[in-house]
Amino acid sequence: MTYDVRDKNIRGFPAALSKAIVPKPLNNPSQINKILNLYGTYDGIGRKPIVTDGSPVIDTFQVHDIICRNVLGLGAHYDETKDYDTWQASLLRTWGFKCFCQLCRAEHADGPHVRNKRRELEEQAQALLERAHPARLKRLTVVKARRLANSISETYDEERYKNLPQTALESIQQYLAAAKDW
Repeated sequence: MTYDVRDKNIRGFPAALSKAIVPKPLNNPSQINKILNLYGTYDGIGRKPIVTDGSPVIDTFQVHDIICRNVLGLGAHYDETKDYDTWQASLLRTWGFKCFCQLCRAEHADGPHVRNKRRELEEQAQALLERAHPARLKRLTVVKARRLANSISETYDEERYKNLPQTALESIQQYLAAAKDW
C-alpha cells in the first residue's frame, strides 16, 4: 500500500510487479512508448521517451504511478462488495478511477432508487437464508425465497443485463437450487 500525497488516498501497489516492469523497457526500448502512454497522473519525464548516452531514461516514479493507476493485483486491496456505489467509491479511493465496464454501466443506468431497492431485497434474502438451514427445509421458507428471488429479478432490466451477472440473486438462487434437490 502507498499513500498518494497528491490526493491524500491510500492505494494498492503491487511492488513485485513494479520491480519486474521497470527493467523491461531498458531491455526492449520499443515498449517505452506503450508504457508511458498508459494512464497516469504523474507526468515525470513526459510521454515521449528520452535517450541519454544511447540508453533510455526510465522515471521509476512515473512507472510506479502508471502501475498504481492501471493494475488490479491479487495481493492488493480489493473490496468484494456487490454494492455498486461502495465498489465505485472503493475503486476511486484506492485506484483513482471509476469503472465503466458493461456491468458497472448497467448498474449506473439503474439509478440509486433501483439499486437501493435491490440492496434492500438482497438484505431480506440474506436474513431469510441465515435463518433457514438447508437440511431443515420448510415449504413456507422456499416460497418466501422464490418470492424474494422474483422481486430481486424484477429490479434487473432484461435487455440491459443480458449476458451479465445478476449478483444480488446469487445467494438466493444457490439456496433454491439446493432446495430443488431435496
